[in-house]
Amino acid sequence: MLCDIINDLVAVGSREGATLQLQLANYDAKRISRLLDRIKAGPVALVFDPAICVMTGSRPVKLFRDLYQSFGYMRARDAQKDVDGGGIETPLGDGSVDWMELLPTLVEANYPGWICIERTGGDQRADDVCRAVSTLRKLLPLST
Repeated sequence: MLCDIINDLVAVGSREGATLQLQLANYDAKRISRLLDRIKAGPVALVFDPAICVMTGSRPVKLFRDLYQSFGYMRARDAQKDVDGGGIETPLGDGSVDWMELLPTLVEANYPGWICIERTGGDQRADDVCRAVSTLRKLLPLST
């Protein structure tokens, strides 16, 4: 039933010139591949969230390398794994994501999608986002 619904959404998106972006709560590459194989109505992409990778025990760089063709959008978030087996979002650069390795991997793959800096928790969200913009600009100079 889920695949039927996704196929319907993809078909509408294709008619309207949009690509459906699936945001996942877990990155199990085999399950993702099976799901994507069942989507036949048009293009579909995945949202890449390094914080979710960390919180669920995946390695962001390895996951990106394995599935880079499927990613169409990136949530630039960071996180640390906690002792309970989950994780907690942190300001970008304060977590376990190795941005010094991940960003060159995006460049190497010619990643064409958007990178959106997000901060969904914390008391200083606006300041955290500003600091993240500065951090990413230092690590990945953008042409103007």
